[in-house]
Amino acid sequence: MGKIVKLIKSFLQRRGTRISPFAVLHDVTYDTTTAIKPLAKLERSNIGKCTYIGTMAAVYDSEIGSFCSIAREAYVGGAKHPIDWVTTSLCFHLKDNATGVCYAENSFEWKTKTCVGNDVWIGERAKILSGLTIGDGAVIGGESVVTKNVGPYEIWAGNPARFIRKRFADETIEKLEKIQWWNFNDSELEQLGHLVMNVDKFLEKAER
Repeated sequence: MGKIVKLIKSFLQRRGTRISPFAVLHDVTYDTTTAIKPLAKLERSNIGKCTYIGTMAAVYDSEIGSFCSIAREAYVGGAKHPIDWVTTSLCFHLKDNATGVCYAENSFEWKTKTCVGNDVWIGERAKILSGLTIGDGAVIGGESVVTKNVGPYEIWAGNPARFIRKRFADETIEKLEKIQWWNFNDSELEQLGHLVMNVDKFLEKAER
């Protein structure tokens, strides 16, 4: 009965938004333009303007920028475990853990912030390990496992993910990073929208 009441409350609270009542959110902030699809799970995270979180995706302890596309079943962030201790079990450092058993509260930083920039595309079933930084404009191929920081406008893919190439020349990337178009207001974006297919023309007008 409690779950049904919770679902009804969630539906009423999210009515008129792009947040599915069937998404699970705990301590999450998001913009009115953020879209979160059914069965996505987000905890302790901030999600930016016009960012899309796909069905069954998971985001933990993360800062996600604006205009990001995170595909279904992608996984961003998550808990860390001590691999140099006798055991990796959370029963020896986290009092309130899923098992309900804690033998010791040893000091361990199991949460680390993961930062995803703006205009980042994370493909279907890709995994971004906790504590990493994914630069603005980056592309992560589907089913990739990212274990290293990714620079702005870089394309990475594979398991473990490796650098494939940059989306644009370094000079163009520097200009895009400088103007930070994702911070433009709606009126400015409407004026520039028809130019997004040509990066040079877009930058020429945006830099004015």
